[in-house]
Amino acid sequence: MIRLLGKATLFAAMCLTAANAVMAGVPNSAASIKPSAVIMVTKDPTLPLGAAAAIVQYTVKDAANNNVANSVVTINMTGCLGTEIKLCDTQPLVVLNCGAKTVSATTNASGVAVFRILGRIGVNPGFATGKVSGCATVTADGVPFGSVNVAVADLDGAGGCGPADGSLFLADRDNAGSPKNQARSDYNGVGGVNPADGSIFLQLRDFSATDASANTDCP
Repeated sequence: MIRLLGKATLFAAMCLTAANAVMAGVPNSAASIKPSAVIMVTKDPTLPLGAAAAIVQYTVKDAANNNVANSVVTINMTGCLGTEIKLCDTQPLVVLNCGAKTVSATTNASGVAVFRILGRIGVNPGFATGKVSGCATVTADGVPFGSVNVAVADLDGAGGCGPADGSLFLADRDNAGSPKNQARSDYNGVGGVNPADGSIFLQLRDFSATDASANTDCP
């Protein structure tokens, strides 16, 4: 009898170990570290890109708080793109699917996926209503990871990020009649446009590095 109990206990332990092995490495949204916004930066290789503010990272973890390597994180911008927000048809750091309106990156050994996304404003409606914050959805290996805001450095869609874009940002931030749902200028992704977003805009405007990119948009 004791021998049978011992075998049963061993079998149960083996089953539990096998179950844990199956579950290990499955992305868990609650345990993972996620940004509140991604910022599209200029497409012109001769003009400033977005400094650290434009580099966003997802750290994918499983339910046991282990980092998940080789997980594919996908940002779906179907709800963001249109005449107002345009995605560049060449992306040097992420995997692009223009038709699906997605960009993807794979986590490294530390579970970190890095994004820098090139794009611009197509038509800026001024301080009027634009895309609502949190227009993009995110998955990791198909597991829902919630939504994220998509903001844009080049607010006039021409000449990179400069003083003209600053005027448009101030219009979004300061107009008393603004409905405050201009995702394009919500750089910290917390909803609305405020002075904290202004600090991020200055980083975007003043950074001096460059990167190669194309001059056309996804259709």
